[in-house]
Amino acid sequence: LFASFATVLAKSSDVDIDIKDHSRGPGPLDGWINGLKIKVPAMDMDTAVGVMNIHSGECWNATLDKLFSNDVSDGLVLGYEVGIAGMGVECNLTASKDGEDFFFYLRINDSSLNTTVEITPTYSQEQPDLPLPLGTFIVPTCNSSIKIENIIVTGNATKGSFVELVTVIVPMKDVISGFGNHMNELFCETFKDLVEVNG
Repeated sequence: LFASFATVLAKSSDVDIDIKDHSRGPGPLDGWINGLKIKVPAMDMDTAVGVMNIHSGECWNATLDKLFSNDVSDGLVLGYEVGIAGMGVECNLTASKDGEDFFFYLRINDSSLNTTVEITPTYSQEQPDLPLPLGTFIVPTCNSSIKIENIIVTGNATKGSFVELVTVIVPMKDVISGFGNHMNELFCETFKDLVEVNG
């Protein structure tokens, strides 16, 4: 969801939207975002404790405070700074690790994304000296700050199991810190793929 918003902003120029500014009345966009139910596809997630297999899930209660996009084009290269602030969401996931099934609740709050997107010109074989607009999309920089407020893992906490590891052995603050670091990388990788492959 948030990567899609950033992709739209990357194709816009000089946008600055304060979604939480209700000085002119209730804002429809934040209510729409908050009411979304987002299906989580199956994926493998690299974490601090190894690869976790996400089988399915749903996210809700999404929040988004501010969007902005600034034109930083240079010559024939179109460029945009893109930012999203105040991202939040809650997710329930069905997952497994090394064949062990468990349920995973995740709450993210007050997170942000700052990135740049460039669109380089393309050249045709017929007229190699004439640059054409809207060539290749690239993401030269991406920085995300994903702040995980809470993680709850439920399952069979048998001795030596993953559930025991993250609920009994390792302090929850360390689990949250480890997942947060990997989420930052995952978020930027997802955004980069979305823009450069589907841009």
